[in-house]
Amino acid sequence: MQIRKLTIITLIFLLSCLPKDNYMRIGLIKPSLDYLPLLIAFEENRLNQNDYKLYYFNSGWEANEALSAGRIDAAILPFTYVWSDVANNLPVKIASFLERESDGIIADQNIDRLQELNDKKVGVLRGSTLDIFFEMLKDSLQIKSSELVYFRTPMDMALALESKQVDALSYYVPSIFKLSHNFKIVDWFSNYFPEHPCCDLAVNEKNIRTKEVQLKELISALGTSLPQNKPDILLIDIVSKYYNIENSLILPSLRYTKYSIGLDTKGMNFEKRAAETMFRKGYISRIPLSEEVYYSFQ
Repeated sequence: MQIRKLTIITLIFLLSCLPKDNYMRIGLIKPSLDYLPLLIAFEENRLNQNDYKLYYFNSGWEANEALSAGRIDAAILPFTYVWSDVANNLPVKIASFLERESDGIIADQNIDRLQELNDKKVGVLRGSTLDIFFEMLKDSLQIKSSELVYFRTPMDMALALESKQVDALSYYVPSIFKLSHNFKIVDWFSNYFPEHPCCDLAVNEKNIRTKEVQLKELISALGTSLPQNKPDILLIDIVSKYYNIENSLILPSLRYTKYSIGLDTKGMNFEKRAAETMFRKGYISRIPLSEEVYYSFQ
């Protein structure tokens, strides 16, 4: 018994001597432009890339699953996942808004107006901003009889539209432009919800408390790396390097995507409205308070 006790103590001591991770683990949704400011910050050496470890996911729910479980420290993902986490008492919070106005409706060529989506099948990612924004838009425009078809990944959505399983998609740039050769972009959510937040910088509160200095550095660097403040030639070079996007689609995608850093009241109010829609749809059992959702530095 004494030998076993000594062995355990020795093991604990050895583990405590191992070097701690001093990098921040960040989850990114691979096909999205939401993390472009982070790539710009790396390219312009505003951040030391050795201080960060990037993990790529195919969808927001995968990134959020890793974040809420603590396998990563932060993620750039749709804010709806964070509100759902907080409603379920998980240690996830929003540290900053980031990407805005990047979502729209793409449909069959014979659909010209949103009102024509009555009696049509519309594909959405369940529980994502693409889902909730369309629900909010339906309420606003009184589109009552659209049938929502739920998917888990953006790739599944694109295949469903191309195979005519659905008539339209609630979709985002740049992927929406990749489909625009054969389908019609009917409208943009920004025409109804100007400067609405889409993907935020979210953090695992338990993990990030020991990395607050680095988190502040990250937010500051993102704020000085916003695409709208950069020359087109630089953006084309960076997007071409990291994304599989035709050069002709890069600038149109960026025109429909805005970025801003910080937590402004307007954005918070919009997210709360979205949370109320989530509550009505039964996605969350309660609407969290703002102080539960947004990260407060110590």
